Parts: sequence; structure tokens; C-alpha cells
Amino acid sequence: EKHLETDKFNGFRMETGMHVGTHIDFPFHLTARRSMACDMPLSQFTGPGVVVDVRGASSISAEKLRGTQIPAGAIVLLRTEMSALWGTQAYFTNHPVVGEDFAKALLKRNIRMLGIDAYAPDKYHFPIHQLCFAQNVPILENLTNLHELPRGKPFTVYAFPLNIEAEGSPVRAVAHIP
Repeated sequence: EKHLETDKFNGFRMETGMHVGTHIDFPFHLTARRSMACDMPLSQFTGPGVVVDVRGASSISAEKLRGTQIPAGAIVLLRTEMSALWGTQAYFTNHPVVGEDFAKALLKRNIRMLGIDAYAPDKYHFPIHQLCFAQNVPILENLTNLHELPRGKPFTVYAFPLNIEAEGSPVRAVAHIP
């Protein structure tokens, strides 16, 4: 670190894991595919957002998609309300899991990215990560404030990773509501 008083400027240092706070997982995180943050086009990280309300579900099935319009290229955000438990053990152990039928239905619609306001969309052995990564769809985790996003009205998601050779990256995810 540098300090204005002694060094004539302030300069901070940062050291972090790639999977803390809001972040994106890339295929290299859990597969042998060397698809990392720096390998994807910026267009992958912005697009029309769609919130799917899955509150109260312990297992998220394709039934939750009934009546939801998901255009090709959408960034799908799963609203579980688990973010209210951030900082507790329950946040990491009691989160709902996405069913394979749900993930496959989304992937058939050619989504750009899957996001969730929880620790992860699945648990160890991470089958949903594997399904998404097989189609080069990154996963956006630890979101918050999804209750503020409109249902049935358009908004755009922006969640750019650092341009680094890494299996994940912290992001500042935002939505623009016109």
C-alpha cells in the first residue's frame, strides 16, 4: 500500500479469491475446457434480463418457467431470496437447487448467462454448472436485490468480469430499467 502522507499518493492492494461476493463462474472452473474470463466476448455479459421467481422452492423444476417469456440471448436471474441469509451458514447449505429439466429448458432457449441470488444453482458434483458450461454459458452467483427488478417489463443486465486468465471473476452486476 501507498499513503498520501508518506508516498505522495494513495495506492491500495487487493488480494482475493475469484468466487467471493458477486462473481461469475466460467467453464474452466469445473471442466477441462480452458474457457476463462478473458476468453469470452463482452457481449456475453450484457443483455435482456428476465427474473424467474423461484422463492420457496427447494428444487427448481421446469414447471417454474410456465408462462415466462425468455428470449434467445437473455440473462436469466433466479430470485430465491437467499441473499437475505448472506453471512449465515444456511446461505451455503440450505439454498435451493436447479433441476436438470429447468436448466435444459433454459439452455434450449439459448440464454446468455444464468444468475442466482444464492451461493450456487446446484450442490456438489455441480451438475447444473456442468450443463451450462457444456454450452459455454457462464453462471452469475451471489446476486442481491432481485426483488427490485420488474416482472414483465424490459431491463438490461450488465455484469462484466475482469479481463483475466481465471476460472471466475468478481463482477459488479447492475440492471438498467428504462
